[in-house]
Amino acid sequence: MITFPFNVRVFEDVNEKLQSLLSQPASEFDSVIFVFNHSLRYKLTKHELGIHNVSDLLFPHGYGTFQKRTGQNYYLYYNCVGFNAGLYRLQEIVHSYSSTYVQGRDLHLFIERSRKKMKLLYFKDNQVIVELRQLKSQKYILTKQERKDKYTSITWKRLNEILSSRE
Repeated sequence: MITFPFNVRVFEDVNEKLQSLLSQPASEFDSVIFVFNHSLRYKLTKHELGIHNVSDLLFPHGYGTFQKRTGQNYYLYYNCVGFNAGLYRLQEIVHSYSSTYVQGRDLHLFIERSRKKMKLLYFKDNQVIVELRQLKSQKYILTKQERKDKYTSITWKRLNEILSSRE
């Protein structure tokens, strides 16, 4: 029998492994190195990347931008408004479908007909925020029912599937 002077840790998933690795007390996480084609390397500090702590790297399993929180609702709007609509028009659409305004922790996801663009509408730090995301060549994946319904409540898991899916 061979004994080793160290412990072997087994992790359930990649997020747990990454979180353990980057939060070691012996070393402070301060930068990320990107390697392209096994040779080209770029080193960026965590501040340049907008990373404040290890949990900012863990997406989409509940640690990223859209964390799973109790009392948070997610709504999907498909082809409900012209995509050049601004903040006030998006708020009107939310009110017309749900009879409420953007509030609390709710997130409203607007996807245009081509499924190449999306807008995220949510309330954070006492302000309503609109984010625009656009794919150049692929499309966000929606089910036939989601495209048919135009407006539907979705789960946190489904939100993350849409944000990370490509067709």
